[in-house]
Amino acid sequence: MLKAVFWDLGGTLCRTDGGGKLLGAVRIARALQPLCGSFLDSLHKVLLVMQEYKKIRADPAGDGEPELKDLIPRVFPVTQFDPLLVTRIVYEEVLKHTSLLPGAESALASVTAAGLPMVLVTDGFYGREYVQHALDELGMKDKFKAVVISCEVGAGKPEPALFHAACRAIGVKPEEVLFVGDKEDRDIAGAAGVGMKTVLVGKAPRKNQPDLFLPDLRRFPEKLPVLLENA
Repeated sequence: MLKAVFWDLGGTLCRTDGGGKLLGAVRIARALQPLCGSFLDSLHKVLLVMQEYKKIRADPAGDGEPELKDLIPRVFPVTQFDPLLVTRIVYEEVLKHTSLLPGAESALASVTAAGLPMVLVTDGFYGREYVQHALDELGMKDKFKAVVISCEVGAGKPEPALFHAACRAIGVKPEEVLFVGDKEDRDIAGAAGVGMKTVLVGKAPRKNQPDLFLPDLRRFPEKLPVLLENA
């Protein structure tokens, strides 16, 4: 029996890159240009931060799941740059291009109508402040019983620790949860790996078969009763 629905944020409920990772990096570099002096230097630093993030995530003996404010000093010398100021400029630029994806509002409403609590489970590279501002901007601030962010747990998707932390946040078991996400290798593999039911949104699955695949969330409300009945 399903007792809760967990949601991924970026790529599932909303668009956060505003056109792709490369374009997003260019926009962030332009926002940071006044601090760095030149666009090329700014872009170089942004790309280095992205490399640092990937390096830490890929290292089993690394620092776990990093947050942007902790990565900034690795690339932006603290004698010249305030890490918190750089972080704020970055997430404020990202917020400009954060928008709801088709069907997101009705999908959330259908879960609420079914009487199920919802939890947001996200790889929060930008940190809680960005996530809370994004939820405010998108009108979703009061939709979730809990917001669980990877950088605070110290583990990102598909690691079981993040999914278990979300379950503990509202006192449910993994097998009582439906997880909705857009990344086959991180959302679906991670959630299914701990025993959750899964819905993949976006690109068709190749390796990890979800319990349901949808190109977008517009048909989620009509599919939810079937998922609940078959759980």
